Amino acid sequence: RFSKGIHPSTLTFQALRIAVNRELHVLTHVLPQAMDLLAPGGRLAVISFHSLEDRIVKQTFRDVVGDEDKAHKNKYAQEIADPQSGSFRLVTKRPITA
Repeated sequence: RFSKGIHPSTLTFQALRIAVNRELHVLTHVLPQAMDLLAPGGRLAVISFHSLEDRIVKQTFRDVVGDEDKAHKNKYAQEIADPQSGSFRLVTKRPITA
């Protein structure tokens, strides 16, 4: 019997799904493309479903905004063209939850 929490097979399936679908890789490539498509004054909202996605989104936004104190690269991050341009700003630094 399992006590409170998530069944171990759920986590295993989630890890397999993320790997097979290359979800983290796709996310790192889609975010810069989405930013390039924004109209001046446009907003980009990203819904993340787990902490791995959330971390990538936050780091990408910090890199683009140029938050030197918190910006850092990880193995999923990619270079963003001209992050010092100042053309992006964070509307909120904290996640919005339902």
